[in-house]
Amino acid sequence: MTVIGHLYLDMMELYAKTILQQDGAPPHFCHLVRNHLDREMTGRWIGRGGPIA
Repeated sequence: MTVIGHLYLDMMELYAKTILQQDGAPPHFCHLVRNHLDREMTGRWIGRGGPIA
């Protein structure tokens, strides 16, 4: 199964609550996902384009 950005965002909203490390896969780098992480997990996510490279 292929995960696309908005489905990945749905999964994050349900399960990611503290610290999240992204691996840079296309769904993980989707602007919807990065915007959500910037709003909900400010300074607490690691990955391409994030506050912690």
